[in-house]
Amino acid sequence: MKLEVTCRNVEMSERLHARMERKADKLATHLREPSELHVTLQRERHEVRAELDARGAGQRFHAHASGSTARQAIDTAVSRLLRTMKRSRERNLDHHHGVIDREELYQATA
Repeated sequence: MKLEVTCRNVEMSERLHARMERKADKLATHLREPSELHVTLQRERHEVRAELDARGAGQRFHAHASGSTARQAIDTAVSRLLRTMKRSRERNLDHHHGVIDREELYQATA
């Protein structure tokens, strides 16, 4: 997964960058290849805002969160993005299974 990080008025430490890479690998399991993640960290007055934009082949997901620290904002945004990705996957799987059930029902009545 390609990871791009943009920081505005926030310094990203090596430790925070390594943490973000681990989170990106976790998110990559839910995206089709080629995948990329763009992270924007921005300090606004007394809080840090994190915006995540994940893209895969034919997929695009976006999440944002604010927190008192960059780590808190990133963790919240990643959990929101992960929840959105899982929900999208479940919707697609449920739709697919619904089609199969209708075909089986049609064959049973024929």
